[in-house]
Amino acid sequence: MRIYSYSEEKGISAVCGDDKEIFVGTSICLGGFDGIHKGHKALFDVAKSRGKWGVLLFDRNIKGNENLTTQTEKIKLIENCGADYVIIAEYSEKFSKRTPVEFVQVLENILKVSHIVCGYDYRFGYMAKGDAKALKELCEKADVTVLEPVMQNDAPIKSTDIRTFIKKGDISLANELLGYNYTVSGKVEKGLGNGRKMGFPTANIAYSEEKLLPADGVYYGKMLGRDAVINIGKNPTFEAEKRTVEVHIPDFSGDLYGENVEVEILEKIRDDIKFDSIDNLIVQINKDIDYVKGRKGNGQNSN
Repeated sequence: MRIYSYSEEKGISAVCGDDKEIFVGTSICLGGFDGIHKGHKALFDVAKSRGKWGVLLFDRNIKGNENLTTQTEKIKLIENCGADYVIIAEYSEKFSKRTPVEFVQVLENILKVSHIVCGYDYRFGYMAKGDAKALKELCEKADVTVLEPVMQNDAPIKSTDIRTFIKKGDISLANELLGYNYTVSGKVEKGLGNGRKMGFPTANIAYSEEKLLPADGVYYGKMLGRDAVINIGKNPTFEAEKRTVEVHIPDFSGDLYGENVEVEILEKIRDDIKFDSIDNLIVQINKDIDYVKGRKGNGQNSN
């Protein structure tokens, strides 16, 4: 997959791959694409059906620390969907003030795509004044396909709803809408070592601050393709101040410090609570491990 950048000052340039403008005459998908859920993939399928295709993204996430995907994760997921290219537009003040008409001019006269795909609720242009209907009316050189909502459980699939489920710890529902297991990625760094002192060594994941973490609690998940116990929170028994993501893989003894890893989160086991003693905490951790070990062979797939 080739990656290009676009700025108002420098125009379009290649970032990854040669400088051949493979996006000319292709299908391009428009949207925020946070999470790359089933609805987004339906857009991609429409674009893919017309031949070469890609996605237009902005160079920053706008959800603060509530993004389902970091920019790196988003690009990787788009590549996994088979995109030929991604164009990353610099979200400058000048670009943000482009009217809907001026935004369409970028698509038709600078990028020169021939087919545009967006969702029914797509907004664009200064103050989001343009909508999907306006996009169809304004485009003179490119065909426009507006996709109706992809439904699940009698409701349209939306990133907003997925964020709500994740904040509540309803990770199974979130995964159902995403179409894959929600993932937190980062480098393994040294933590306080409390788990190792109790006999349960953990990998402390240095996650991105812009990434939305599930509600504090203990989760069943996977790392390195193996079943794992995942603790998200401030370790209330030890009165820690920082919110952490710590992963314990039963019967694993390798050294992971400095490694970049992906942690898939499949199911919430329990809340993150404060125990009266370390001994009581150890008893509960053993129960959590037994639960995870009992999940082996349950048919859950690693994505």
